[in-house]
Parts: sequence; C-alpha cells; structure tokens
Amino acid sequence: IGSVQADLSALGGTAEEFLEDDGTGGDVKSGDLIFMKEIRIPLGTKGPSVTIPVVVSDKKGGAAQGQIKLDIL
Repeated sequence: IGSVQADLSALGGTAEEFLEDDGTGGDVKSGDLIFMKEIRIPLGTKGPSVTIPVVVSDKKGGAAQGQIKLDIL
C-alpha cells in the first residue's frame, strides 16, 4: 500500500486527508500497514453514523475505492 486517503469533511476534516502508517498523526506503529488518522469530531456532528469514502493506492499506480461506516455515539 502506498497511501490511504479519506474524505473526513463530514467529521470536520478536509475532503483529502491522508491516513498515516509512520507512527505519527494517531498511528501507533510505523510500517505495520495499519493506516490511522487522529481527529477531533466537533460537537453537534450529525449521526448516528457517517460514511467515509476512502481511496487506497499502491506504489505501482493502482487504486481502489471503498467506504468506512463510523457510528457516532
């Protein structure tokens, strides 16, 4: 995996947030292929769930799109 990009605009972020796998930005362990992003969700964010579009790209130029469903409690 080369990169993971998520549209976090529904959660107060930007439409082009890159998740990290380098031990920074909320990522716990560098190089484990678990991509993370730490954000603060603003009070009043509409729920009960939000769908987050993601794009996963490899280092050869290929890409796949998907979605993450996040429940807001």
